[in-house]
Amino acid sequence: MKAIIYARQSSSDSETFSESVELQKEKCRELAKKEKLTVIDEFEDLNTSGKTYPEGAENIASMDIAFQSWFKEQTGHKMFRSGFGEAIQALNKVDYIICYDITRLYRPISGSFLESYVNQLLIVNNVKIMTVNNGVLDVGTFNDSLITALQNRINHEHIATCRRKSMAAFRKLRDSGYNCNGGKAFGLIYKGKFELEVDPEKAKVIRFIYREIANYRPYNEIIRYVNERWPHCFKKCCYESNLYHIAANPIYAGYMYNSQKELIKNVQMNGKEIISFDEWKKVQDIMTKKKRNPPKAKYRWLPFSGLLYDGYTDSKLVVSKNRTQIIYFPNITNLKANVKTGGVVLFQADKKDYSGIYEAINPILLLVFRHKVEEYFKQEQNAKQIEQYKIEIENMAAKEQPLFDMFSRGIITEDQLERMLVNHKKRKTELQKLIAEGSSFKPINRDKMMYDQWTSFCTLINRELPNEVYEKYLKEVIKKIVVFEDRVIIHTVYGEIPLERYIRGNKKHFPKYDIDIDEVESPQFSKFDFRDTKITIKYLYPSAYQGDTTIREIVSFDRLKIIAVGKN
Repeated sequence: MKAIIYARQSSSDSETFSESVELQKEKCRELAKKEKLTVIDEFEDLNTSGKTYPEGAENIASMDIAFQSWFKEQTGHKMFRSGFGEAIQALNKVDYIICYDITRLYRPISGSFLESYVNQLLIVNNVKIMTVNNGVLDVGTFNDSLITALQNRINHEHIATCRRKSMAAFRKLRDSGYNCNGGKAFGLIYKGKFELEVDPEKAKVIRFIYREIANYRPYNEIIRYVNERWPHCFKKCCYESNLYHIAANPIYAGYMYNSQKELIKNVQMNGKEIISFDEWKKVQDIMTKKKRNPPKAKYRWLPFSGLLYDGYTDSKLVVSKNRTQIIYFPNITNLKANVKTGGVVLFQADKKDYSGIYEAINPILLLVFRHKVEEYFKQEQNAKQIEQYKIEIENMAAKEQPLFDMFSRGIITEDQLERMLVNHKKRKTELQKLIAEGSSFKPINRDKMMYDQWTSFCTLINRELPNEVYEKYLKEVIKKIVVFEDRVIIHTVYGEIPLERYIRGNKKHFPKYDIDIDEVESPQFSKFDFRDTKITIKYLYPSAYQGDTTIREIVSFDRLKIIAVGKN
């Protein structure tokens, strides 16, 4: 009987994977000799994932949504295996394909067609899989097919678990003050065992860059001088990106960011600091100011770009500048003439009784304060329930074995077993996410958080939010704004807010607003918490300025109420 050998290694280290593939082949040859099989050819794939398809399966891979979604997240560019493709072409000549274990052929991700595709080719060619570790598998039989499917699921879960553990260990190191990537920073050399050494020559470059930025010297001049004096310190030359990376990295001052993006002391650089923390902080302030205030920055700040959609054509609104005004308008280039649209939206129209969208959206950003508090206490609750989540996962694992027993006795069908496993996996994923979030939760000073909340709240209601804070709040609580001729629908994290547009002649604007705050006498929470504080946002329409007190409720989110006063 005839056979072919297939070996695969996914390591990125060339020496390691070559040796491993040869070891796999050697074990496969010994097995073939023992089973008295004639090996007619050997195939291999180096540095390739078992989730990828063989060459020749491009059409199937293009329709595999699960595979395509996975591949988009990968940093590598290898989508197909040439060695496996050649092995597939040789199946019609042999009785067995020999490999070290089943994972060498495939490690399919959940929902991928890969396993079914390869198994069909094996069945059509009447070829069995012979493995060094698991004996002979005939995927044409029901039992072997089920065993293979279960093994692949178990392998997939094991790899995912190892990856999560690795990431958790990495986060733990970071939170303890160890920078695992510190050796990749310019001027630092990784000596092993988490020890870093400073390159004296490159340290001069680092000090020079910080000193010159602190003296407000233009970036281009700094880069030109560095390239003239220290060209040997860079692979090709010092680029602008090198300058930014060096200037932004706190490790040169003996600090680093932990997994929560908080600045903490770095253990490895203790006593080896190249610059002082004050120097680093001063440079960050200078660079931040330059980013905030580039030439003509006030004309380029476009916080609503990507959020505004026309309600009739479902097209994104694009931006234009008319003299001194910023205007958003429907992109109807590819639409038929005279198509109905929601019209233009003015960014600002600061008049006595009407405004632009910037002013109109401002009070709705109050949602961000309650949202922040709720998210914090939700994470705090998750952290308290970690043990319960872990117990639930263990209980689910214990319940899976009886399911397999019931299936083997014919009590439940294969489809029922598959559905139950899918539901278990979905719940496990949810629980593992909650455990990860709870594990990374770090308590903060609640009083300080509430005080910061109240300070930001006062800034917002006084219409004094800095541009970058306004945009940050906007993206946190507003998902989309759909523009119609007579109104806009604001999609927020709490629900939709329909807001009528202010019709003035043939122009469509937005109403001005007032804010009423009513604190309860016996609050359950702190008054800065915003879960007790009653807030009413009042949008004022034309007749309100003539004494009309007609009130219409627009929407109510618990203790935040939005009303309209007067009529258009």
